[in-house]
Amino acid sequence: MEFANEGGQTFIVTIKPGQTRGGHYHTRKSEHFTVVSGDAILWVKDRMRECPHPYVLHGDYWHIVVVPPLHAHSIQNNGKTDAIVVVWSSEVFSADDPDTYPTEI
Repeated sequence: MEFANEGGQTFIVTIKPGQTRGGHYHTRKSEHFTVVSGDAILWVKDRMRECPHPYVLHGDYWHIVVVPPLHAHSIQNNGKTDAIVVVWSSEVFSADDPDTYPTEI
């Protein structure tokens, strides 16, 4: 399975049981998520719609979810063990221009 094939930045996130990460959107970059261990729900919300869409992800069955620009997202560990998440961003993070805007999901 190919996760990403050009530029950007890849990072690994560990999420403890019950913990939620994210709660933001980007105006330029897209992000690709896959859970490689544990269980998590990735919530994605088009900022023009009211209801977020849940993507249930399991480390036993790798699926990639692409979150495009202007879609708010957060990921919640809904399992009993740590969730290990691999994330690819289409843009390298810059503290001077983070393109990350907090929002409720």
